[in-house]
Amino acid sequence: MTKPAHHVLSNVVLCDQVLRLDNGRDVLVGVIGDDIVVPMFPAAIRVSVWFELRTTGPGRVPLKVRITTPADRPPIELDVPVDFRRRGSVAFTLPNAELPLATPGEIKVEARFGDKAPWTVVQTKMVIKQEQAPAPGPSPTAASSQAKPNRKTRRKQAATAPNPPAANDRTER
Repeated sequence: MTKPAHHVLSNVVLCDQVLRLDNGRDVLVGVIGDDIVVPMFPAAIRVSVWFELRTTGPGRVPLKVRITTPADRPPIELDVPVDFRRRGSVAFTLPNAELPLATPGEIKVEARFGDKAPWTVVQTKMVIKQEQAPAPGPSPTAASSQAKPNRKTRRKQAATAPNPPAANDRTER
């Protein structure tokens, strides 16, 4: 008796675009590694979602994907059947999904195998409003990163120091 194949979504990445090369590899452009920042609400963004699915055996994988956004709309639900000829992994993309964003909150990507399995959260991203730009001027670290003093300045500093160097210390000439 053979065991049923086991399936795992090993990677889920949100990005701007996924390019498929002639050699079958994918190039992920504009990977969203942190919060999604928008200038104001409501807003809408376009994202691609790249998946890597691993399986222990051949067969059809009845994958379902759901994307929830901070909006007053129902989630986006998709059936993504994947056929495996052998054990291994396959990558696929949900390209150019337009996601409405009504308020700050969380984008949630969930998946399940079949109709009866529970939904599992596989990726989340926070959506926030862009903060006001800081006032122009030197940053707090700019003052501390000034150029090193030259010889003349170092001599003046040494002469005015509370404990001047001893007579037998080397001095600059």
